[in-house]
Amino acid sequence: MIQIAPDYSVSLVGSPDRKFLWLLSRTPTLDRTTQEHYLAQARLQGFDLTELIQTPHTGHPTA
Repeated sequence: MIQIAPDYSVSLVGSPDRKFLWLLSRTPTLDRTTQEHYLAQARLQGFDLTELIQTPHTGHPTA
C-alpha cells in the first residue's frame, strides 16, 4: 500500500516492481483533486502513468 485516506475511502496500491497500480475508491467516482493527489504520490514512488487505464464505473454504491 502506497497511501490510504484516513477514513479508508481511497487507497493507492502498487506492486513492488512498479508495473501495476490501483487507485481504489469506495464510491464509483472520485473527484479530480483527490485523484490527482494520489496519482502524484504514485509518480513520486516511480510509477510510469503513461499507460494508466481509467476504468469507468457505473451503478450505485452499496450501503
